Amino acid sequence: MAPLNTALKQAACMAMLVGIEVQACTDLVVGAHVATYHFDRQADNNEFNPGAYLMCNGWTAGVYRNSERGTAYYAGHTVRVGWLDVTVGAIGGYQRGTLPMVQGWDPPHEGLLMKLIERGKRVICIWSPEDLQYLAKHYADTPTSDIAKRLGITVGQVYQKAYLLELEKSAERIEQVKQAGSAKLATAGQQHRFSQGLVPWNKGTKGIAGQHPHSKATQFKKGRSPAEASNYKPIGSLRLNADDYLERKVSDDQSLSPARRWVAVHRLVWEAAYGAIAPGHACVFKPGMKTTVLEEITPERLEVLTRAELMKRNSIHHYPPELVEVMQIRGQLKRAINKRAKEVNHEDDR
Repeated sequence: MAPLNTALKQAACMAMLVGIEVQACTDLVVGAHVATYHFDRQADNNEFNPGAYLMCNGWTAGVYRNSERGTAYYAGHTVRVGWLDVTVGAIGGYQRGTLPMVQGWDPPHEGLLMKLIERGKRVICIWSPEDLQYLAKHYADTPTSDIAKRLGITVGQVYQKAYLLELEKSAERIEQVKQAGSAKLATAGQQHRFSQGLVPWNKGTKGIAGQHPHSKATQFKKGRSPAEASNYKPIGSLRLNADDYLERKVSDDQSLSPARRWVAVHRLVWEAAYGAIAPGHACVFKPGMKTTVLEEITPERLEVLTRAELMKRNSIHHYPPELVEVMQIRGQLKRAINKRAKEVNHEDDR
């Protein structure tokens, strides 16, 4: 009986078929399949399963429209196991072909409750008192995979039932799992690591990348004119930088970084009027006189400060305490607004 119970649990509870029976004689039972309930509600399973079966002198055969919308047929021998009539045989008509079958139903005079079970699925339908007793006794110190194997179910089902029963692993078992994990990490991937003295496969093959004709077709050519770039701006062009200062392009020199090909207009105006700016100094607008209008950027609006003087001017600490607090609150509010704006944009991108 124990092997039979294990077989029942190792198989999948594919469906519960509710039928209406008519007992024709003392040794013949005629039954009708009506409907199916599938535990997997995501699958597109047919749940209307009309069909019929015959049970006579322990032998049972039946046919019905299965969950795959095909015709299923089965046959086997039926014996009484406890309160169940259990039929062992074979079933066909599914995409996987003919399969071993174990099906159980309550006796005919109590109304049909049929469970169609196919080998290869691991879904437990009923936890017996013996199963629950075994789980409660061994869960704390026994590997969950061993419990699942013993009961013929999945590891996930063991964890789910243990959670519902509020069972927990013992401290000793948790420590064993940690040590086993550490030992595995110490050796995992060793065969895939670079060993000392390993010679790279591409040693001495400099320049082999990008030699394919398709790659060369999209590469920048040596001596390429800057004007060929799609975003090229000619010398003398104006732009506003990230700090809202007006800049003019002064060079196409490819050896310079793009940012160094542009110079602030107010710096150019100062140098045109007074010459080069001494090292350690910076040309800035006088307080309240900053502008981005080209014609309004004149030497009268500008001054040159040392870096130390510029740091003091831009420092928050030279303002009155009340204004400093307002500026700090403004900064916090601005950061919060920017953070929320990024979150909204991220949600919209989903």
